[in-house]
Amino acid sequence: MEYKYNKMQEKIVDILVSKTGNEDRSFFRVMVAYKFSELASNMRCTVEFAGTSNIPVNMYALDLAPSGYSKNASMNVLEKEIFKKFKDKFMNKMLPDISSFNLEQVATDYSMIAGLQMADSRKTIDKEYNALPKFIYQFGASTPEGFKAMRAKLSMAGIGATNNIVDEIGSNLSNNKETLAIQLESYDMGDSKQKLIKSDGGNSDLRGAVPSNLFCFGTQSKLLDGGDVEKQFFELLETGYARRFIVGFINKNTRSTELTAEEMYEKIMSSTVDSDLDELSYFFEDLARGEHYNKHIKLSKETTIELIQYRIDCDNKANNLKEHEGILEAVIRHSYWRALKLAGAYTFISRENEITSETLFNAISLVEQSTLCFKSMLARDKAYVRLAKYIASINKKVTQVDLLEDLAFYRGTEAQKRELMHLAIAYGYNNNIIIKNTIKDGVEFFEGESLLKTDINAIGCSWSRDITEGFTSAITSFEKLHQLVCKTGFHYTAHSFTDGHRKSENAIEGFNLLILDVDSGLPIEVCKILLKDFMYLIATTKRNTEAHNRYRIILPMSHMLKLNPGDYKQFMKNVFTWLPFKSDEQTSDIARKWESFAGEYFYNDGKLFDVMDFIPNTPKESKYRDRIEKIGNSDTLQRWFLINYKDEDGRNNTLIKYALALLDDGMNSENIRHSVNDMNNKLEQPLGELEIESTVMKTVIKKEYERELA
Repeated sequence: MEYKYNKMQEKIVDILVSKTGNEDRSFFRVMVAYKFSELASNMRCTVEFAGTSNIPVNMYALDLAPSGYSKNASMNVLEKEIFKKFKDKFMNKMLPDISSFNLEQVATDYSMIAGLQMADSRKTIDKEYNALPKFIYQFGASTPEGFKAMRAKLSMAGIGATNNIVDEIGSNLSNNKETLAIQLESYDMGDSKQKLIKSDGGNSDLRGAVPSNLFCFGTQSKLLDGGDVEKQFFELLETGYARRFIVGFINKNTRSTELTAEEMYEKIMSSTVDSDLDELSYFFEDLARGEHYNKHIKLSKETTIELIQYRIDCDNKANNLKEHEGILEAVIRHSYWRALKLAGAYTFISRENEITSETLFNAISLVEQSTLCFKSMLARDKAYVRLAKYIASINKKVTQVDLLEDLAFYRGTEAQKRELMHLAIAYGYNNNIIIKNTIKDGVEFFEGESLLKTDINAIGCSWSRDITEGFTSAITSFEKLHQLVCKTGFHYTAHSFTDGHRKSENAIEGFNLLILDVDSGLPIEVCKILLKDFMYLIATTKRNTEAHNRYRIILPMSHMLKLNPGDYKQFMKNVFTWLPFKSDEQTSDIARKWESFAGEYFYNDGKLFDVMDFIPNTPKESKYRDRIEKIGNSDTLQRWFLINYKDEDGRNNTLIKYALALLDDGMNSENIRHSVNDMNNKLEQPLGELEIESTVMKTVIKKEYERELA
């Protein structure tokens, strides 16, 4: 079902959008709805539902938006231009009149309990009432004792509500923590466990429930700081604020730029807006009258059933959530309760006595928007994710000092910051972000990059007919690369160059091809077997012979890398240690060029070459080099099998593959036995000698015999 927002609410939101230029309405909707609830609860409006009466019409709201979203300016429009007349009339007329009447009733009750004359009883009650703090229409900070005293006064007065507005909640959460813990109790029915009224006869309970409102607003960066403040905030959510809050959450400030400056000026200064403000001001002032005091709003049977159905729908959604989604479950499961209270506020400002289906659905609309905002808040980037993205996007090396100055969430002890950095690096592993750290003169530098996954239909290279000049950049699909590689008269490179002049200092960072030369004589067929899992293009060179194969291997990489000449050289050195065969190490020059030749070529479809282990100055490279060092002294082929060994592959199966690769390379069975035993001894759990002979060597000798017969 499609729900619509409350018309009066949207009319005021239109004004705020016009005044601020911010187009996202969710923040303003929550702010306006809160003001409606504030008016209703100050006038002690209540609602009935399913046999429960005197449910206070109140609201707890959390409204978060980035800095510069005109949060305070919007609140000023509401308080000083739209709702000020109501406040003034309420404070100067309604509060004195109603409190005087109710204090008379309190005095009458007290005189009967204490056995006093009415005049003495009234004197005692007035003294106690006046000794309590003066009623403040809104407060932004309080002690627990002050909050309790305010509730005591309002209980005696029989009018008004505690209206706690916490600006920049992230900065003020700790100072308000104790008050918020007390305020938690008074949300549902306005009740409190505290005994606050004192008299000479002892303590007596609050005369009546006191509605409580809470509006917390500010920037998400200060509240969701990844540190102690965020931890305290989520503790509050878990203790019950999650189900109580109606939430507005703006992730990014996207102010509209479609209007010209003159059009924007006319919109802001529109006489229509001023006229609407005046009209609204008088409209809400009129609510501060006796006929609207202590209004009891009802639901018809039809509307009650609709609300119960909404509760059932919410329970079904909550039942399907995972166990770890406890906070979200509380939000969804209690959506009906927030909708009931909000519908009461809409009904109060419309001067009706019964919640209609339309009004209920108006409330559900905002509550559903709130749930979406809550989900956005829960799904926001964690501090370590923001750190990773910051380092990847800053396009320069940064120090610890830079991080402290630029990132509000990068705080805490040295150990906490190290842990945050480790988490950021770990996040980068699976999200195409690399973070490098280097130390120079004792100063630690961090540098990051968001890696682009390689599109095999957008392979980069450059080519020229000259060996040095005139190199032209080209983008092609991998399957067409042979048209350059196997055509006589051209030179090609994996990089492009400034002004087309091929030299290291002119190399433009960014490549997604790995090009290798194999001149060792390793048979092409053996190479194909070893690289069978990878996508490649193998092309013979002009020195290739049937007896001594010489060829080029071109592998598309998993990601495009941007490396300077020094890092490129180290990257290639790392790759050389991974290869199962010897390769010409002169290809580690970033400006290396290759000559095309009209020879044979062979394509293979498979996975792209994963670059992550080989990028210099990264934790992954460090772990890879540790693995290489642990393997120790091994030839290239043996090292290849040891590096790529996984338990699920099986020791026996891996050793057989290694042995057959040696056989394909021309080694006899006796030498293979020696190499297999050597590799077996380097496994964490070596096979027994008998098992090697009965499986691995049995297979090798059989294959060797078959080849001799052939």
